[in-house]
Amino acid sequence: MPGGAGVGVKAQSNEAAGMTSASNTALVMASFGSGGRGRVALDIMQEALARHVPPSATFWCCTSRTLARTTDLPGVDETLDQVARAGFTRALVQPLHVFPGSEYEQLAGLCGGQTGLRATLGETLLHRREYVREALAVVERDFLPPDQGCNLLALHGCRLREHPVNDMYLGVARLVADLYPHVLAAGIEGVPDFQAVSAAMVRRGLAAQYRRVRLV
Repeated sequence: MPGGAGVGVKAQSNEAAGMTSASNTALVMASFGSGGRGRVALDIMQEALARHVPPSATFWCCTSRTLARTTDLPGVDETLDQVARAGFTRALVQPLHVFPGSEYEQLAGLCGGQTGLRATLGETLLHRREYVREALAVVERDFLPPDQGCNLLALHGCRLREHPVNDMYLGVARLVADLYPHVLAAGIEGVPDFQAVSAAMVRRGLAAQYRRVRLV
């Protein structure tokens, strides 16, 4: 968790602690889902969160139906049902997604479709423009310096061509290219197109200048 965002999460955790103790509100942490080494990050966050919000008022779920079947995290629907059955009347749903893409939209739909439970959806890590600068200030610590190599920032991307989140992905790619002479960004799917970014590396002379590329 980036430091700047971590401060925000801590503040939100303190606020959530007050809400859960005073207003019968549960905190639902919604991640895309991760297993193996990726699960370690969720475990660390869960341990830190337990210091601010009672575990009895905290629920974890997975927004990916595929990963929900292969991990120990339940799906969103199942989790919200658990919250209601536990006697809570409100749920503060905090997504752990980086960008507000299609998964976030689906999560918003599920939160809005609840009956008997008022679910409020929080923002993603890079939901606002100022959050991007805060996150980059932390991520850049892992960049190779210009005299050692270039860096490729891996974005998840969105397979839906008309989704507005694509503008955010392209904006981040343009921002890092303008800020750093040895950093580019590419999407795993969608935009920024990886083949186009590879061509840009050749065009800018980065492929010839650097033999070492760090994937961030």
